[in-house]
Amino acid sequence: MASLEFHCPSGIAGNLWMAALLGLGADPSGLDDLPGRLGVAYATIEWHRNDVDGRTVSEVSVHGTAGAPPATFADLVAAISGAGLGAAVTRDAVRVLELRQRAEGEFGGFDIHTRTYFGDDVADTLIDVVGGVLMWHRLDRPIVTTTGPVALGGKVLGPTRLLMQDLPTCLGDSGYELTTPTGAALLADRWRSGRAAGLPVREVRVPSDFSTAGRLEPLAAALYD
Repeated sequence: MASLEFHCPSGIAGNLWMAALLGLGADPSGLDDLPGRLGVAYATIEWHRNDVDGRTVSEVSVHGTAGAPPATFADLVAAISGAGLGAAVTRDAVRVLELRQRAEGEFGGFDIHTRTYFGDDVADTLIDVVGGVLMWHRLDRPIVTTTGPVALGGKVLGPTRLLMQDLPTCLGDSGYELTTPTGAALLADRWRSGRAAGLPVREVRVPSDFSTAGRLEPLAAALYD
């Protein structure tokens, strides 16, 4: 089985996870219409994959998510289940979503099954979770490892701390949030200890707002056979 190794000095978020896997060769077909399949067609997803100075650089951004109508956890699960993504992707996406929402519930002291979610907590979460799981399946479900501590940032949300408690982490050189709850849930769900052996068959760099401003090194990922 292949191994996917992340280097996260600038943290990780759902869109950065998707961009890394796209840059490593995941098939992007169906990604553009993913918002519509999830019932959030007012949102859009943009992605780019380019070669820059001999390196693959990829980016993913999600827009128009703030206007999402209120939804319960059951509504989010129903949206994933009704997207026609296949049993395996649906199962894994629901598991990652539940992992993320349970961390929020544990930190906030609420029951996720009675909570109502709004705006970005609906559309952005759905797209990032499902898109991240879908791209992982498109790479034939590699084992996920990290090169070392994942930077959380100086402004760390409580759910992110809970999700990352078993992984190597550091605050990083930023006073802002670097790792999001969705990025943490994707990584925590797939993370395995140990590093990949041998030489990578593909590598990618994924700029973030902080790395493009020159403050932090970009997220990087490598895929090993």
